Amino acid sequence: MKYIAKNNFELKEVAGEYMLIPRGASTVDFNGVIVFNEAGVEIYKALSEEVTLEALAQLLVDKYNIDSETATADATEYIEKMLEAEIIEVA
Repeated sequence: MKYIAKNNFELKEVAGEYMLIPRGASTVDFNGVIVFNEAGVEIYKALSEEVTLEALAQLLVDKYNIDSETATADATEYIEKMLEAEIIEVA
């Protein structure tokens, strides 16, 4: 299964923190902002194109030198939270 970011959010760096801010009509439906840590930023940026969970896990392995089991668990958690927040979708 592949995932992709919805185009109604913008990633901004504000005072050293990365925030996902709604834009357009989504500002009515989405109340607030989402703050990402460094790994979350990498995952969200990768989601600008269709990408699999496995590819996201490999990105974390390569970037942070962690084992694939941990990377898969972390990527799964990010995907689940982003789907729930409706900032990404199944491609």
